[in-house]
Amino acid sequence: MTFTVDAVRSEQFDDFDMLLSFVSEEEKRLFRLPLKGYIEKGARFNDEHGIGTDGDGYKFNEASYRLLCNMAGISPSTLENLQEKGLASRLLNDLFLSGNISRNLDSLEIVCDEENRQVLGFVSESYVGYSNKRFVDEVIVALDPERNRGSLFPDLGEFEFQQGYSVNSRLYLRIVSKKTVGKVQGRGGAGEDISKIGLELTNTMAGGYALRMSYFIHRLICANGLIAPVSGGAGKIIHSGSLQNFERRLHQGVGSILGSLQHAAKLLESLAEIPFDTRLLASSARFDDMFSIVPGLDLKSECKRIILNRDYSAINDKKERALQRKADMLASISTVLGRKHSLAVFNSHWRNNASMWDFINIFTEYAKELDIQKKLEAERRAGEVADWIAKNKRQFANPSVSAVTNI
Repeated sequence: MTFTVDAVRSEQFDDFDMLLSFVSEEEKRLFRLPLKGYIEKGARFNDEHGIGTDGDGYKFNEASYRLLCNMAGISPSTLENLQEKGLASRLLNDLFLSGNISRNLDSLEIVCDEENRQVLGFVSESYVGYSNKRFVDEVIVALDPERNRGSLFPDLGEFEFQQGYSVNSRLYLRIVSKKTVGKVQGRGGAGEDISKIGLELTNTMAGGYALRMSYFIHRLICANGLIAPVSGGAGKIIHSGSLQNFERRLHQGVGSILGSLQHAAKLLESLAEIPFDTRLLASSARFDDMFSIVPGLDLKSECKRIILNRDYSAINDKKERALQRKADMLASISTVLGRKHSLAVFNSHWRNNASMWDFINIFTEYAKELDIQKKLEAERRAGEVADWIAKNKRQFANPSVSAVTNI
């Protein structure tokens, strides 16, 4: 019998004032607790309340519990399979009290939420404790230093708030430019398919990874979001060093990426120029990645089921048969995941004009139905695949593979 684990707190913000209010309250309720000192005062792991002393403890949530098991060198499933009451607690207490864990206990701190008595994560004492409130404040300053530094009424200047999310103290701030847009010529020549271009900036107060900056693309026609990676190390800032140096690197990073927003516009325009060709995709190195974009869904099995009874006996060459099966599986993705707008493309008589941009939007439109954590992960994975396709554009114009699209 193992711990009772709480769900991770997740929030969505469609209004900037709501996000600002949330991060202000969050800053007050989150704190860090030195783990060794806490243990020396009598805190122990306990199946009922997580970690603490009698009547005063903090429960683990799903995220912090995975981190706890990782530090102890034990898989969560191993602890879950223990039948003897209290055995999981005794095992963890033995490992942590003896120091037989993967982290230095002397410098390890617990990030706690006082409001719901939860452990959110673990960080080292050198980890820069940068609150999401200060993060948002400094991003606003970085957008327009002359106007916003020291101002009682700062604003986003040439940008506007699009969305915000919070997952276990990890804040996702999405802003879009009022000037930079991506345009794709409308199907049949009627109108334009416009996407807003901007940034997704993320910060966490509970460890796990650095502050990150990515391109954000919001397709207006279907309200889909796509997160595309920034090349090199420009999109990542490590939580280390002095607070002043950290903020200086944040300002430099934001300024650098703001100056490269056209890369995101070119990304979607490039994808829109590449025909959706299932055989070329099937022969690519990223074939399996197409089926792992949506977390928690065995998409490959679903697509295999759709083509299960198809007859490929007329194709004599073994490699050609395998390639055609893969191509048909990719064509089946729209059947499994397709929603209103993506299906309007893939089921219409214009389907021969379907592009890689339309293909990627199958995933991002479907992602809107997922819970917050899975939605954000699906949008990130879709962006990574989109970025790879755009960077390998020549591969998808390769005439050596027969262009049978099957869509």
